[in-house]
Order: sequence, then structure tokens, then C-alpha cells
Amino acid sequence: MGWAVEHYIPNAIQSGKPITSVVEIAPNVVATSSLDGLFTIWNLESRTRVHQSIPGGGAIWCMEADPTINLMKDGKIILAIGCEDGRVRLIHITSQPMDDENDHQRSIQVVEYVERIEPGPSRVLSLTWSLEPNGKFLLTTDDAGNIRKLETQKCLQVMKITQKGSPVVIWSIIALHFIPDYHYYVTGDARGTVTIWDAKTCSAIQEFNVDNCKGDITCVTAVVHFSRKYRDSQHLVLPDVDILFGAADGGIGAIRGNPIDSQYHWIPVRGRSLHARDVRTIKAIGKNKIVSGGADYRISMIDTDDFFSDAFATRLYPSKRPHRPSCAYYYRHQDLLIAEHDHHIDFWKDTATLSDKIIFRYNLRKGDGNICASTLSKDGSWWAVATTRTIRIYQMQIAIQQRANLAVKVEPFQTIPYSGARQLLWIQENDTRCYLLALSKEADAVHVYTLYITGNGSWKMEKTPRRIFWTNLVSTCKTGTCSITCMTTEKEEEETCLLAVGDRYGNVFVLDVRGDVDRPVASLQGCLSESVVAMCLQQNVLLVCGCQGQVKLWRMIQEDVGDRQERKMERLPAWSEAVGEWFKEQVILSLDWLPIYGVDMDVDSSCLLIYGHHYIILLHWEQLEEMITNHKDRRNEESTGETMPGERGQEEKRNYAKKIQKLPSKKLQWMHPLENVAYACFMSENKNKQRADEKEENHHHSISILCVEHPWEDMLSQMPPAVWKKKFGV
Repeated sequence: MGWAVEHYIPNAIQSGKPITSVVEIAPNVVATSSLDGLFTIWNLESRTRVHQSIPGGGAIWCMEADPTINLMKDGKIILAIGCEDGRVRLIHITSQPMDDENDHQRSIQVVEYVERIEPGPSRVLSLTWSLEPNGKFLLTTDDAGNIRKLETQKCLQVMKITQKGSPVVIWSIIALHFIPDYHYYVTGDARGTVTIWDAKTCSAIQEFNVDNCKGDITCVTAVVHFSRKYRDSQHLVLPDVDILFGAADGGIGAIRGNPIDSQYHWIPVRGRSLHARDVRTIKAIGKNKIVSGGADYRISMIDTDDFFSDAFATRLYPSKRPHRPSCAYYYRHQDLLIAEHDHHIDFWKDTATLSDKIIFRYNLRKGDGNICASTLSKDGSWWAVATTRTIRIYQMQIAIQQRANLAVKVEPFQTIPYSGARQLLWIQENDTRCYLLALSKEADAVHVYTLYITGNGSWKMEKTPRRIFWTNLVSTCKTGTCSITCMTTEKEEEETCLLAVGDRYGNVFVLDVRGDVDRPVASLQGCLSESVVAMCLQQNVLLVCGCQGQVKLWRMIQEDVGDRQERKMERLPAWSEAVGEWFKEQVILSLDWLPIYGVDMDVDSSCLLIYGHHYIILLHWEQLEEMITNHKDRRNEESTGETMPGERGQEEKRNYAKKIQKLPSKKLQWMHPLENVAYACFMSENKNKQRADEKEENHHHSISILCVEHPWEDMLSQMPPAVWKKKFGV
């Protein structure tokens, strides 16, 4: 089943305060509440605001609709909102048909008055309606540890949760009323505890803490599994009940209620990590599916039966903005990290003290908009930054001053009118010529700008850039539907500058930017059956990674065709398929780690790094270095030998192919959960120091990994990225 965003409202809350609740009150009509105290009704179909008011009482923390009233049938509905001042307010909404012939189209009218119920001692964090034999009640919780049972105008009962005499913040509450005489309340609090209460006596029955659900219990829901057997007053079949809840660490837990001798026995079943951070809401759809939303901007959907097994959940990312995980790039040759922000770019130097040594900060020029991308040349002499309006090219010098201090000198070179480039890359052909590549905002073309040294020794840029149009490369791609997802480059030889480009349909092309960009060096149409998210081009080896876990390896070889040499991409099908299946089964399906953001390869240690939104995985292939570095020599030996085709050469080729088909032999380390991984890669090390360390430690050396992660924000402030470095022994 496919999922897509059907309706959305851009910039719904201008103040930037978080939306705390969304309640559907009619088809394509929803009501929202926010921390700025606004109550708003939206028409999703027309994406317009129908009504907005401030009920009073400050921030609105929660909102629930009266389940006994339907706006379309009854012409009215009541919404209860919990406010900062400790009161619950009831908002009455009425509707009337827009014309006599069509009763389904109704206009919304908000009643002028708002009922106010007796205030509590602290802000109302959650509330729910409870339908009981003796009436309809409201249950509320607050940050003072109180659970209040409210009638229309007054408070009937107060229950309290404390820990060592101090009040406990109670984040969530629900009421269970599935069969007469069986009524329960369920709360989740800051202790990480789920409490089940008897609705009749308002006393706690049992408390639970579930593994893999750490921190505050932020939301609770329930699924009732009614039996299909016949039930009457004399032959009552009690249903099984599943209580599901979300925690601050991204875990979702379950407690099952089994009826034994007309009494429910509550058993904690299990907890699973379905989100990277806080689970903000969890709801039941029907009787067999649950949906949760977290602070990681992800929606997880799973059947209740699958939740208790090891099946993976469906992931939804309801975002209108294109995915752009990397906000930082590490340049090994310069040992320099460039971290991008919306309005400035930081340059970090000296990996040993990365966390506190910014050598240069570039501030956005007035009128440029926001920063979209940046790139640094391999020798560190050229730097370019793309904004929503321009591309600015600079010449750079990084000089060492006294006491090993570094100074960065930036001189403007050229300004190009260009709207919102998604990605920039530098390719240096030699000391006198280089190329700047810009991926267009529409992701359908790559512009190649050529810079060269003139006769008087000054640099100049060609006026007209060359263009690589994706529709010219992919014949089956219609105009307006193509989308380039990533591009990467690696300088292979003195006379060759290669560029690899992938798209959302799994196509990959390798081009020589020095030659004719309309004629690719290698064409890999249908390389993957999913979107290409990352590629690594190193030593004539191309590693391609898809968003759903496909990993394929290609080797670039040269063949003599007449009087010229042509490049050919040779895939290792058995290796790629075996590794892809292993990776999916062992890493993706078992750990629910999707999507993948990027990969990096370290040939010297035969290691592969894979990272995503909240994880980094470091894998080791024993044959990776041998396959890459020795294959060229092996091919030369075969070509100069006297073995005829079909004899010894074919046997060696089969043996070699069989050898490199081996699966990853050792999983070194995985790091999970992380806050919000934006970028990760291997770092450069001093080779002489490594050799010395290897001798001292009996050939044991370390791998340095750089990770850039953004701390989760509180929606009101923008925090800088945290950068850290870690070493693992091989």
C-alpha cells in the first residue's frame, strides 16, 4: 500500500509555536490548538482558515472532542481544551447546511460563549472523556501529579501520584469503557510508569515499567479485541485489551489485559524502538493497527499482531520539502569540516579539538536569502556557496600563523545568478583548470562552470556553462518527472575527471566533465530498483546505495576498442546481491533502520560506513581492499600471459569471483540511537603514525569516524550542530 500527503497547510502557525492537538470535527475540517493560545479551524480541501480565536487561559496543551456528539449528524460538537491556567474550557461548535438540497456541505459556526470548569492548581497537560453508567465525565492531568475527575461545572474526585513526596508530571491519560461494569483509567507519567486505575473507586490497581521504553510516558492508547462469539447478559465473553504507550526515548510499549475468572490480569508484553526520539502521539486505527508520530518527524504504522513479533513498521515522512540530510562535509586532504547553517557557514580545523576550534565563519550576504549548499576544492584554493538567489565563488588561502594558529583569507571571485542550487561540487583537472558543478533547484540538470588560467596568469570563468540535462541521458524519463538525487566525484587520473550522478529511479551515469558531457562514460540504467541516496567513487570502484537498503558494487575497467580505450562498468552481481540481502535481513529488517542517508568507504581498512537519521553502522569486508587494489594487477597478468581463452584464465577468474562473493565477515560496531545524524564519514590519519602504532600494538590500528548531529530543538531556538570523533579498533 502506498501513502502520500493528501492535504497540508503551509505556515499554519505564523508565531512558530508548536501545534499541540489536531482534532477532526468534520470531513476535511480539523481544529488545532497551539501553545500561543490560539484555537483554529481549518478547511483542508481549500487550505483556508475558517475560524480563529483565543479562548483565554494562555497556552492550550490538549484538546479532545465529545465522543457522544457528531457535527454532521447532530449539527453541533463540543471540544474540551486544557489550558495553562489550570482550567478546562468547553468550546461549542455548530453547523448548518449550506443549501437545502445538499446536507453534506455545511458551514461552521462557533458559538460565542465558552464554558469554564473549576480550575486546578497547575496547567492541564492531557484530558479525555469518560463515558460511565452514572454520567459523562472529563479526566485531566497536570504537572503537579493530579488526576482530576470533572463533571460539567465542578471537580468530583482528585487522585494524586507522587515520588518520594514530590509530585510527578502526568503526561497522558485515557479511559477504557468497553463493557458495562468494566471501567479503567490509564495514565503515563514522568517516572516512565504506566498506571492502571479502577474507575469506580478511583484507586490504582497496578503500575508497570516496560523494557525499551525509557523516560517519560508521553502518550497512551488502547485496542480492544472483541470476540466474534455470541454474547448476552448470561454468556459474556470478555475481550482481550492491549494498552500501548510511547516513551521519550522513542520506544513503544504494550501491556496486555487477559480476562481470567471475570477479572483482568495485566501483563507487560514488550517494548520496541520505532522512533529516534520522543513519541508525541499514538492512536489506534480500527482494531488491528496503531499509528505513532514522533519528534523525529516520522510516522510509524504497524499491525498489532506484527508489533508482538519482529515484523518491521511502515515509515511515513509527511514532508513537502525535499530530503537533504547532509548539512556538513569533511574534506580529507585539508582535514577541514564545513558545517552549513541557514545564514552562516562554519569552518572547523584540527580534528583533535574539533568541538572548540572554529577557524572561520562565513556570514550570509544581505539579500541572498538562505544558504542551500557549499563546496571546497580538493586543494583548498576554491570555495563556492549557493543561496536561494546566487552562487558566490571565492578564492581561499589557509595560512599557519604564530603558535600554530590558522588564518583563512577569502577573496570574492565571481557571483553567478542562480536560484537555490541543491548541491555543489568542485573537480580539479590540473593546476590551470577546474570545474564547478551545480545541481539545479528542480533537480533535472547539472550546470558545469569552467575556470581556467589565462595567458597573463589570472583566473577567468567561461561565460556560458555547459548543461547536463537528465532527459538527454534517460530516454524513458519525461520532462518534469526526472529528479537527480545525488552526485559524487573522484579524480582518477591526470587526464580524467569523473562525475557519477544518480536519480530517484535507480539510474546512475558516469561522465567525464572534461569531455563531452552529453555522452556518458558509463551508463547504469536500472542500477537499483529504488531511489539512489548515496554513492562513493574511489579507485575505479563505484559503490551505490539505495534508500531502502540496496547496496551494489561496480568496478570500472578499460577495454581497447580499435585505436582507443573505452571504460566499462563491471558489476559483481553475486557479491552485490548477497551483500544486499545480508544487509537487509541483518541490519534493516531486524533493527528498523530506514531510510539510509549516506555511505563512505575506507579501502585501507576494508571498512564500509553506513549512516542514517539516528544511527551509524561500521562494517568490515576482509576482501574489499584486495578486490579493489589487486584486481588491476591481476588483469594485467592475465592479459600478458600465454593462457588461451577458456583455460587457466577462466579458472582463475571464477576462483577470484568466488573469493570476493564472501559476505561481510565482521560487524565492528553500530551506534544507536543518536540524536539526528546529518553527516558521517571516515577521517584522514597520519600514515606514518599509523604504521608506528601498528608496530607497537601488534598490527592493531584504529579507524576514526566523524559524525555531525543536530540536537533536537524546542521549535523556538536554533542550536549549532554537535561534532564528535570516535575511534574503533580493527
